[in-house]
Amino acid sequence: GGTPGSYSGETPPAITYNSVGTYNVSLTVTNSNSETDTETKTGYITVTPAPTCEWIQQASAFTTASRGVIYLSVVDNNTCWGIANNGSTGAVLKEFTRTTNGGSTFTPGTIGGTPANNVPACITAVNGTTAYVAMYSSNSTAGDAGIFYTNNGGTTWTKQTTATFAGTAAFPDIIHFFDANNGLCMGDPNGGYFEIYTTNNGGTTWVRIAQVNIPANLTGEYGYTNMYDAFGDNLWFATNKGRVYKTTDRGATWAVTQISGFTDFSDIAFNDANNGIAIQVTFETGTGVVTAFQMAITNNGGNTWNSATTGAGQYYTDMAAIPNVAGKYVSVGRDNTGSNPGSSYTEDYGATWIQIDQGTLYISCRFKDDYTGWAGGFNTNATQGGIYKWNNLLTALETSENIKPALILWPNPGNGKINIMLYGMAKKQVNIKIFSFLGELVFEKYERIFTNSQQLSLELTGYGKGIYIAVIESEQERFVRKIIVD
Repeated sequence: GGTPGSYSGETPPAITYNSVGTYNVSLTVTNSNSETDTETKTGYITVTPAPTCEWIQQASAFTTASRGVIYLSVVDNNTCWGIANNGSTGAVLKEFTRTTNGGSTFTPGTIGGTPANNVPACITAVNGTTAYVAMYSSNSTAGDAGIFYTNNGGTTWTKQTTATFAGTAAFPDIIHFFDANNGLCMGDPNGGYFEIYTTNNGGTTWVRIAQVNIPANLTGEYGYTNMYDAFGDNLWFATNKGRVYKTTDRGATWAVTQISGFTDFSDIAFNDANNGIAIQVTFETGTGVVTAFQMAITNNGGNTWNSATTGAGQYYTDMAAIPNVAGKYVSVGRDNTGSNPGSSYTEDYGATWIQIDQGTLYISCRFKDDYTGWAGGFNTNATQGGIYKWNNLLTALETSENIKPALILWPNPGNGKINIMLYGMAKKQVNIKIFSFLGELVFEKYERIFTNSQQLSLELTGYGKGIYIAVIESEQERFVRKIIVD
């Protein structure tokens, strides 16, 4: 099955396999007396489909090393914009990067023509040439804060003055465009109520929403930069008082809900108009260790929230919903120890988390759909790293015909939390056995497989570090894998 099919010599060339399957390998050695000995390994090479999901590393193209991509706006599979931050200080910068070819190349730039003390709070893009940035003044200079836009790919930026954000209290937090014409920008209370503007002509004119249409803010209440989510005509933003403001008509009118037990917010994300998650995380100063965690879910658009528990494996720097897939979210950043970076996803509102990868520090992520998304990280140089594109092959595998039985097992080596993906075994029952390296059966379970690509999870952390052998078999198939728990 391999190419080349045979080779004579001490160092064979690279051997490639073009089809999914299990292959035998033979090695024959010959001495100076022409005596030979042959050993054949049965089922030695297993070729499987690509992982169900992964991040593809791309280059954010910032020339300065350790530039992060902190805010993202994903337009479609070809178009994504991002705002930079300083990897050493964490400061958000007036620098952006964008792609219009799916990330094959990103083009960096500067948000020029803006006040020297302004800081980007949020970015929203409508296509590859037009984007809007909400900016606040770091020294509260009156008249500096506002909305700035570009219609030439970031070559020039212009302030849209009808969103006045007047006075020293002005502080824009979020900006979002529902389509090319209709947008919303929200800022902290100014003049006694949240400063919210809407436009229906691409920002040529912005109109502030009247106080009567916005529930009163609490004393000391404010929003957070870039902390919001939107779906259809709906938009939600969270506040430092554990409350969620919601509009269902693109900002014309608002309602607010207090989440029981929440006194602050860390993230909010919605799959659709009804299903969402809110989290509040408390970190230990200086270490990043998670000292407290709360999560709530809603299935009625945020009218009511119910407390929920999360499973192990979540990352806490950022979380994003997969639009139109209820219950599916991706988390990135560091784990609850504050030390281990990586990413994971859930398909059951956080009850269980499935590892995507470990070792890469991501600081942001956003998705357009189940196939289209990007995560921000830190670059090494202009041609390496800083941004990562989502690659999801799961549904494509499920809908393809004649999938040959195959298995993927990861992470391996790992900490004992093992994911198993089985392909081409729908409507079958499999027996999973785990043996110690000495041959002792330490784990066994039966699973019914319902789809052509089904993921299972095993927990081996309680059995100690070492080498284990996994045997997964049905009536027709048998897979054997070595597992290393470190």
